[in-house]
Amino acid sequence: MRSAARQALTLRAAPPRSPELAQRGDLLWIEAQYLQPDPNQPRKQFDDGTLGELAASLSDIGVLTPLRVRPADGNGRHTITDGERRWRAGQQAGIVEFPCLVEAADQDTAFFEAYLANLHRDALAPVDAAVGLQHIRETFGLVGDDEVAAKLNKSVGWVRQMNAVLGLDPDARQTLQTRGEPVAVAVGLRPQSREERKATLDAIADLPNRDAKVAFIGRVNDGVRAGLPIEEAIANVRGAQKPASDAVQAPSDRRRNSSGRPTRLTLPFTWRLIDPGIQVPEISPSALATTRLAGRRTASFEEWLQAVRADIVSFRDSCADVADSGPSWDEMVKALAEVLGLLNTAPRAAGQVGEPALAALQDEGRC
Repeated sequence: MRSAARQALTLRAAPPRSPELAQRGDLLWIEAQYLQPDPNQPRKQFDDGTLGELAASLSDIGVLTPLRVRPADGNGRHTITDGERRWRAGQQAGIVEFPCLVEAADQDTAFFEAYLANLHRDALAPVDAAVGLQHIRETFGLVGDDEVAAKLNKSVGWVRQMNAVLGLDPDARQTLQTRGEPVAVAVGLRPQSREERKATLDAIADLPNRDAKVAFIGRVNDGVRAGLPIEEAIANVRGAQKPASDAVQAPSDRRRNSSGRPTRLTLPFTWRLIDPGIQVPEISPSALATTRLAGRRTASFEEWLQAVRADIVSFRDSCADVADSGPSWDEMVKALAEVLGLLNTAPRAAGQVGEPALAALQDEGRC
């Protein structure tokens, strides 16, 4: 009797039931204590901050979307197949009963449906998505990447990215999961050994964004392929990232020995020999940092400036790698100087930007 009274008081304090849900005859209102998460739920990571936001919302309006559950087991508990996040947040909000749709789906089908639901609303971390994909591949006997892609309505390229995540060692996967690293970082780490991945992950921990981390890993991989130990490869990349004001040195001092360094078509700038002693630069647009911004919905002004600077510095470094390429860098400085010089003929606000930008570019050429 006391338990029923306590429950009644709790229900009065909880948000009201949605009128639409209250009238539905196919729902069961199940107490939170008789619900349990699915141990095979593809989503393992729940952000505490967003859970708190959802709990605040549920405390005001209640649960509007029913949970999907399997029939009760021998202990009277229903396993949640879709809606575990609502269940977790609802308990924080003091909700003791949840609207549920009971579906007698088998475990494999329930997993697949839950995986798809989380996947297509971008609710899965890369590691969770990769592990779930492997489970689906084995459960449904899917062989090729194209079969998996068709089953999940995803691209073959995405499936191969998940394969790269699965190819990492458990320690690397755990670090990616804990830090919330993007899948592109996992793809970049794939060629490295276990020890190299640990060193690289430590090195990129403080980098500001995805593009900076991917670029850093790419250059480290170049150094490792050229035969450098991982510590030296990381040190070289860190040294190349120092601002020009930190160390002023002649272009000849900055040149790196290209002997044994493989040429990759994915480098932003490569050089082609057209005559003995004459080389011309070629540009791979897809490898430019500014091009990668096009794949994002929005970018901050600082990120755009960083991408522009990264492309200019990449061209400067490529000039330093090739003998007698100084004129190409001089042409770059001259061309950009003319563009920035036009700002002096614009309205006053724009003209105030032109001179500092031009001076900075000229300083870049002298470093």
